[in-house]
Amino acid sequence: MQVEGIKKRIHQRDKILIGLRKIRSRINELTDMNIREEETEDAVILIMESMKNSIFWRNLRLILGNRTTHYEFEIPSIIFESESTIKKEFLRGFADVAGSARYSNRNRWGKCRIYLDVLNPNWRLPVQLCHLLQDHLHVPVDTITWGHPNIRDPKLKDYRNGRRHAWAREHQIKILADDFKQIGFYMEHKQEILEELAEYNEVKRIRESKVL
Repeated sequence: MQVEGIKKRIHQRDKILIGLRKIRSRINELTDMNIREEETEDAVILIMESMKNSIFWRNLRLILGNRTTHYEFEIPSIIFESESTIKKEFLRGFADVAGSARYSNRNRWGKCRIYLDVLNPNWRLPVQLCHLLQDHLHVPVDTITWGHPNIRDPKLKDYRNGRRHAWAREHQIKILADDFKQIGFYMEHKQEILEELAEYNEVKRIRESKVL
């Protein structure tokens, strides 16, 4: 599968594997757990294994408020209380997994955007991400598209075509690429596309200002 910018086309699989190995190395520095990779046709999975209730696991459960699934996950309060570098680290980690950088992610005025996806059952996390971006880091959010059927499939086209669960799509937080550049990605291929999209927006803004 490719990530498509404006001129750049990058095959993701090898890039993701390289990025995950860097992540695995960082996790090894912080924990004493065994970490292994599993690959399928459309996914690469990191599995963390621990045979004991270590201090790391106890601290992690405390920080997460004993939440264990994406249905109930929220941004830990300690992140909001941390300095800006930690907040950006958290957002980069989230964006590496759930963010997309594509030329097709443009708004109605042709500005390129980064999408952060949140799986549908979780309705609190998009608001928290928006709060962290805008109020804490002064990164404006262009819009949030909610995964509600009235928004995602209002005319029931997908529903009538047999895709009965298509309405329950992810929520999407959409940020202009040039604004998201101050957050960025750790995944090199996503960062490379982000820089291309941000440059496109900046050139477009300069041209529009000259016309005015």
